[in-house]
Amino acid sequence: MNIGTFTKNESGDIVGKISTFGAQFDGVAFEKIATKGNGPDYIVTTDAGELGAAWQKTSDKGNKYLSVSLRGPFLPHAVNAALLESTKEPGTFALVWNEPKKQTEA
Repeated sequence: MNIGTFTKNESGDIVGKISTFGAQFDGVAFEKIATKGNGPDYIVTTDAGELGAAWQKTSDKGNKYLSVSLRGPFLPHAVNAALLESTKEPGTFALVWNEPKKQTEA
């Protein structure tokens, strides 16, 4: 499920909005940070503060994406998503929610 739309600005940050979970966040930015160990490559911020973090990944097919973890007091738990660049419109991105897999009883 697409929960956000983003573009890359002149400074290289990825900016846009998230619309879901009964809320809308404008002014969302993925800001590149210096990575330490397994730490995130980006922090996700809004005008109100930090919203999460993102890690650069490469799929089995060789496609690059950001693995995103959003968290905050408005969410009962972290929300995992992927930020994917459009193949049709380079420089535009979609934030796609990864629905948790249902656990089966053994």
